[in-house]
Amino acid sequence: MSNRSEDQEKRRPNRGAKAASFALVALFLLFNVTSAIYTFATAEYNGDFYGVPVALPLSTQLLVFAASCLPFFVLWRFFVHVERRPPGRRIDVPLRFLKVFVPLLLLLQVYVTLQFQVGVIGQPAYQIDGPMKLLVLLVNRLQAFYIGTFFLLVLPRRSWMEWLTIVLLIWVGLLRAGLGAFLYVGLALLLKYHSEIEAFARRRRVVILLGLCVLPLVVTNLYDLRNSLRQDEGFADYSVATLVTGLFLGRISSLSNSMVVVENSDYFAQAAATLDTLYFQKQMVGGVLGAGFMPSSTPQNLLINISGGDVENYSYMTGLIGDLQIAAHQGVFFAVLNALSVCLIIFATVWVAKSFRFPQSGAFGLMLLLYPTMSGVASEYSAVLYFFVVLALLLGSVNALDRLRKPRRRRVGSHLDPHTPSNVPVLRQGA
Repeated sequence: MSNRSEDQEKRRPNRGAKAASFALVALFLLFNVTSAIYTFATAEYNGDFYGVPVALPLSTQLLVFAASCLPFFVLWRFFVHVERRPPGRRIDVPLRFLKVFVPLLLLLQVYVTLQFQVGVIGQPAYQIDGPMKLLVLLVNRLQAFYIGTFFLLVLPRRSWMEWLTIVLLIWVGLLRAGLGAFLYVGLALLLKYHSEIEAFARRRRVVILLGLCVLPLVVTNLYDLRNSLRQDEGFADYSVATLVTGLFLGRISSLSNSMVVVENSDYFAQAAATLDTLYFQKQMVGGVLGAGFMPSSTPQNLLINISGGDVENYSYMTGLIGDLQIAAHQGVFFAVLNALSVCLIIFATVWVAKSFRFPQSGAFGLMLLLYPTMSGVASEYSAVLYFFVVLALLLGSVNALDRLRKPRRRRVGSHLDPHTPSNVPVLRQGA
């Protein structure tokens, strides 16, 4: 093969990963579309503002809907652009190390959650002194759902370790009184098994339709479980249809939240004066260094307190468009600055994610960016980039130590073996 053809091969994106990534983006756009249909049809918001009448004219609703879809297209274009560029220095994935490290880390997450209520939704910030505080800080440096789904993607298909990881992730999620683990596990499995799922859906359409019919019952049971964990009976009297369309679909889309921000422009024009002019960038720093570096007031606080009061330990996402709308009340310059900050962190995240040597590496970066792009929370963007940087340093250190320990052992080639399954990363000998 000539040098030119080799270069073209390096630049060619992984078609399987690209198709799976597009499916993930399309899924979040579908969440937005279903939320819009609900709002247009009922003239009421769903999600956090379920039952609140919509006062915006239809033309403004359509404009906000189109604007709320735009960030996902921007995210997709950044991903495609990075995927087409030749990879730089790649980081091998030491699977033998991860098979010990990740389950141990997840079990430690279970322990600190049970013992100290760390990360439990609706609970005040934990107060720990002494050596245990250091343990909790170290354990929380790698977010459970991020490292767990990374591990799922690099594991061999249908292995017992894969099942164990799924169980541990769901266990951590339920202990923290949330359902986010199901979303992250579902997205990771869709990314990993996209071709099989697509082929199954084409062959077994009746089974898929039956599954969609059962989905509302599954959602209802999950909400019942979540409410029991939070000791909240607020949804006990809701019908299945209300739970699915009014609450579930509204919670995985920020469209209603962004519309509420636009509808209450006068309130947010005044409330924006209470925000630090660089609140968005400070939120990004807080997502890495901890709550002590967070700004005292955020758009999420302003939105949940829109009806008065001062709700603690909870917040409502504004959506990226809602957040930029609030920033625009401070000045167009700050809205543009925040938008550029988002673009920069998206590009950096996908670029660092692509450095890991497994087929879905860049697509995994896109997967973790989908939720922050929907919620618009700056600290969630920076937390994803921070995770990839820490993971790169960790795995790079493990690889370096392995090379020092076995300096004469020949490394496996830097290309995928034709007999290696597409989802399995290239590993060193003894990894």
